[in-house]
Amino acid sequence: SLVAYITSTLSEEVLGSVDRLWVS
Repeated sequence: SLVAYITSTLSEEVLGSVDRLWVS
């Protein structure tokens, strides 16, 4: 569904940002 797609996309964006902050 669209909601699931948006949720997974936002989750990946947030996790990617957290990973970059953690590494730097």
